[in-house]
Amino acid sequence: MKTEDKNFYLGVINGALFNGASVFISGNIVIPLLLENFTSSRAIIGLASALLSIGWYLPQFFAGYFSEKKVYKMPMYRFVSWLRISSFASIIFAILIFKNLWIILSLILIYSLSGGLSGIAFMEIVAKTIPPKRRGYFWGGRLFFGGLLALIGSFIVSFILGKKEIFLFPINFVILFLIAFILISLAFLLYMGVEEPPSEIVLRRNFKEYSKEAIDSLKSNITYRRLIVTKYLCGATSIAFPFYVLYGIEYLKFPTSVVGAFLLSSSLGGIISNILWGYISEKEGNKLVLQIYAIISIICPVIAILSSHFETWKHLYIFTFLLLGFAESGSWIGFANFLLEISPVKNRTSYVGFMHTITSFVLLIPTLGGYLVDKIQGNSYNTIFILAFLFGLFGLLNTFKLVEPRIQSS
Repeated sequence: MKTEDKNFYLGVINGALFNGASVFISGNIVIPLLLENFTSSRAIIGLASALLSIGWYLPQFFAGYFSEKKVYKMPMYRFVSWLRISSFASIIFAILIFKNLWIILSLILIYSLSGGLSGIAFMEIVAKTIPPKRRGYFWGGRLFFGGLLALIGSFIVSFILGKKEIFLFPINFVILFLIAFILISLAFLLYMGVEEPPSEIVLRRNFKEYSKEAIDSLKSNITYRRLIVTKYLCGATSIAFPFYVLYGIEYLKFPTSVVGAFLLSSSLGGIISNILWGYISEKEGNKLVLQIYAIISIICPVIAILSSHFETWKHLYIFTFLLLGFAESGSWIGFANFLLEISPVKNRTSYVGFMHTITSFVLLIPTLGGYLVDKIQGNSYNTIFILAFLFGLFGLLNTFKLVEPRIQSS
């Protein structure tokens, strides 16, 4: 097997296992249900969902400074992967033994932050081992096969959380996290087998010079700036993400057993959409991927709002999770590929790291969403759904200002 093919398949398997594991620790479904056993504060639940995501992005600019000095990025990826495996195992022990909210939140943050430290090395390895023409199918394959695993996982999650008389708390969540731990560990260990070529450019400069380059890139590259703004606006739709499941159970009065259907629907959305996203990315470009993703992000809160007013729409509420699965895949493929295509090889580390770090703060917005749910009287969930709609609408409008990289470079 050619090295390029080997790296491609290992990357796809890595993504499949990792994305398959995500259903067992879903920040939008499983984590909110877990933390309801520790707190009634929706702000804290929103914070927990944010912590699971923000850590992957937040440290990447700083990690990039050390990464760009290395001829090979894999040693950094391996070291941090072992840190992630250890921290995830600690989360399981915390749920089982300590049963303390703040210990669990702290360990989730450590796990998430360590992901950010390895994230920049991972993106660099992908950029060096997967040619641009194969990246759409690469990301699509990771998400498609991950979706198939998540589909199976949805039934497992539904069974375990639905059999409360058999799987008592906290054993039910410990089992879910243990399955995720096994899949995540395999994902890391397999990707360590990727054969990474040496970096064409290795930069050895001080942090001031590194930071100046990133800021200069922001000033000089209008497409880069617009992509960051789009990421902020579309990312802000996550203000509602952790609360769709709680809204369905608390306000729309769905039984807890419907959680499995929500997960199944989300997984199906990812599976159905991934081939589509990969095709659009390859044939039409990633600007169109981002535009369709933004449209879907607008539809989700609309369905949620209408469900509280019309019985017919209540029966369609499950499609919210189907579309969330669509949107999650489209966001990853669209932003990752667009960013790699506009990043010059010499400046790629600072481009990727800087964008991920400065846009990471928008992922804290579910905390604001939880605060509003706690403080506003009546159907406070509709307030955050309206905000999610507005953020998505402005994000969609901003995508029309983006210049497709392939047109720009032709």
